[in-house]
Amino acid sequence: MNKFMLKGEVYGEPRLYGSGDKTVCKALVKVEKNYINVTAFGELSRILYSTKKGDDIDIEGRVQSGSYEKDGKKVYTQDLIVERFKNRGSELDEWLK
Repeated sequence: MNKFMLKGEVYGEPRLYGSGDKTVCKALVKVEKNYINVTAFGELSRILYSTKKGDDIDIEGRVQSGSYEKDGKKVYTQDLIVERFKNRGSELDEWLK
């Protein structure tokens, strides 16, 4: 099974890239003493982008592996892709997908 669940807080300001239906949001989430990068696409990217530093959030998603070439060497990556999101501090304290 390729799933993850996080309960943490937004650390720093989320960054939004692209426009229209092709938006991507990258955010850093603090979970206890760990800092975890997450990525959201489309509508979830705009919702994640609307969070502020310190907001308590819950995230469910999947792990996605990838790779790219840098200076002639292959670099392997793992991204945590957001599939469901909940901002525990907002008026809409419900899961969004």
